[in-house]
Amino acid sequence: AGAGAPTPLQSMSVEQEFKNLLKAENEEDFTAKLKNLKTVVRVDGALTNLGLRLPNRNKEGKTNLRGHLWKLMLGVVYEEKGAGTALEKYKEQLKKGENKVQGKDIRNDVFRTFPKLEIFDLESQKRKMTRILHAVSHKSNFKYTQGQNILLAPFLLCMNEVDAFHSYHRLSVEMVPTYWMEQSSKNPEKSKSYLGVNAACRIADKILRVVDPNLHKALMANYKEKINPISPTERWFHTQFTFRHMQTLSLCTKPLEQVVLLLDVVFAMGIQYHVLIYVAQLMSLREKLMQKGTNLNDFLRQDNFPDVNARYVSSQVSYLIEKLEDQPKLLDELVRHTTDH
Repeated sequence: AGAGAPTPLQSMSVEQEFKNLLKAENEEDFTAKLKNLKTVVRVDGALTNLGLRLPNRNKEGKTNLRGHLWKLMLGVVYEEKGAGTALEKYKEQLKKGENKVQGKDIRNDVFRTFPKLEIFDLESQKRKMTRILHAVSHKSNFKYTQGQNILLAPFLLCMNEVDAFHSYHRLSVEMVPTYWMEQSSKNPEKSKSYLGVNAACRIADKILRVVDPNLHKALMANYKEKINPISPTERWFHTQFTFRHMQTLSLCTKPLEQVVLLLDVVFAMGIQYHVLIYVAQLMSLREKLMQKGTNLNDFLRQDNFPDVNARYVSSQVSYLIEKLEDQPKLLDELVRHTTDH
């Protein structure tokens, strides 16, 4: 088959393939089958296209098939029985209670989490979210920062509380540690938080310059004309518009059901590639953003950002990767920015 061609797995159900993964004869067999599943998800767009239903409110608080597959793709593995089980490890952190230093920030963010969405209006979900965020902050001396509530929410739609805790810890603490790091300086006033987030903003700018230089030029021109004629630099544009998207791994969009579908693809590709989701969304607005005199606030402010279509954005991400094949240094920077510092 040619590059990117569908594999035989596409004729199977996701449930059957999950069962096949569990029956892997050895680690090598398991790795090969998981790689095959990830390839199909990348090619086809989302697990929903392979027979998996859209997420629901998960009133029962159970880990569904999507949740199990997310754990596999994230590399969340632990013993289900015996001493030191996932539940016991979670309880150990819960015993430490509320994080006194960060408790107010966590409460405020949890209260603001998707306040208008029926899919996430259950009070029990917010209590779970509060417990998990405190537990993660204790486990790794992990400083809670604004936006981490957005990263956690999709897990609770697909997993029980214990699985959501371990999966969220794996994602935020182990897979994107630079996103919460401070960039030190001899002058404390020049120190910057969110080292990886700022790197992601710079990478997004470089990628847009490569794949669509005319759109990049139009964005900067409209930013200067309508918003900031005094400091019309890329840095200020990304501070105002891009930063929030990078801070939340490009998930601060709506509807939440489509965000979950985007995570199918991002987990299959690698979390670093979330930057391409934001670039793809900018390109989906190209016709409007290219018009001279467009007020970018009308489209790019978080409240005005259009609903995402996961299938379309996923196909655009694949296109962007192809466009960047002759930019090995930029791709390497993209891949490494979540962990290198």
